[in-house]
Amino acid sequence: MANLWTDEASDLAASLWREGFSGGQIASALGAHGVKVSRNSVLGKLFRMGLVGASTITRNTSLVSKRNGRMRAQAKELRKLVACEKPRAATVKAKPQAVRPSVEVDPLNVPLLELQAFQCRAVTDPTRFAQRFCGHMRVEGRAWCAAHTAAFVAVSEQGRAA
Repeated sequence: MANLWTDEASDLAASLWREGFSGGQIASALGAHGVKVSRNSVLGKLFRMGLVGASTITRNTSLVSKRNGRMRAQAKELRKLVACEKPRAATVKAKPQAVRPSVEVDPLNVPLLELQAFQCRAVTDPTRFAQRFCGHMRVEGRAWCAAHTAAFVAVSEQGRAA
């Protein structure tokens, strides 16, 4: 790999840095002179030359700390505004009873692994390992047969009415 940092490129980078240009601006200027380097490469070279040090870091962090101070002040004002607002009384809505109406359909009790895409997916045996499903023809656009769809719609309507 060829050394990109010739004496002329190093001198140009050092002079631009002393004039107050940033690492990215110096990388662009060197690119115009035929030396393709990144911003980090420029900063590394300036560090090795002894031009970039703690004073540069302090200068940059002071700008950041000013911005952070303004943001902290804005957050403090926002907290004051929120604290001044009167708390609203909590409204508690009664939970509707989830009572499933009785379904008048004789389920086929199809095991999970035998269930087809066109069959009703209403659970008839909710035990953990022996799940069985209704298995009747399901309504288009729904996961259940007509009887289970009517039952579940009735339960959801009952919940909305409360």
